Amino acid sequence: AGRAREPPRRTIELAGRDRCLLLVDWLNELLYLAEVEHFIPVEVVTVELTPDSLRATVEGRLGMPRPILKGVALTDLRFACEGGVWHGHAVLDV
Repeated sequence: AGRAREPPRRTIELAGRDRCLLLVDWLNELLYLAEVEHFIPVEVVTVELTPDSLRATVEGRLGMPRPILKGVALTDLRFACEGGVWHGHAVLDV
């Protein structure tokens, strides 16, 4: 009886004092993983956000992703905590 195979995971660690730019860097890293490693993110497992870093573990699957986005624009970028919950908004370049 074989054990179920764990889905692939990637941990992304970024540093920086600007949380909006950390959001952009994190999204761009997900794009990079899809394009280079063919890692398609499915679920964010953990997120740790400090005043100067972001660490997140993402679960996904391996395969050929749909056409990739170019990146994340800095236009209309928002990332803020409201009522104890973080909300982000980013524009994606296609």
